[in-house]
Amino acid sequence: MMLRSLAERMSSRKALSYVGASKNMLYYENVPRKKQTALDGRVARMVKEIGAERPAYGTRRLAAAVSRKIKKPVNRKQVQRICRKTGLIALLRPKKRPQDTDPAG
Repeated sequence: MMLRSLAERMSSRKALSYVGASKNMLYYENVPRKKQTALDGRVARMVKEIGAERPAYGTRRLAAAVSRKIKKPVNRKQVQRICRKTGLIALLRPKKRPQDTDPAG
């Protein structure tokens, strides 16, 4: 990189001012992103099975039930991803509010 060769011959501050760049540009290293891991087939199968049996379960309860069944810890966010892809979890219904009852009439 041209900036590094300039920084070797003179101070890095001066080299940066000549090029018109910030200090971050000199020390920045691009870190490759992690690829998303594929969903575990066994976990996905169990989530679908338990989700069909118990439609009232949320992702936290589903994760606990799956981890009990396969005897291995299962991440709630992994269960969320599976539910989103398969459409298991529906949108939340609003909570029912108690009716205003006025004893005076």
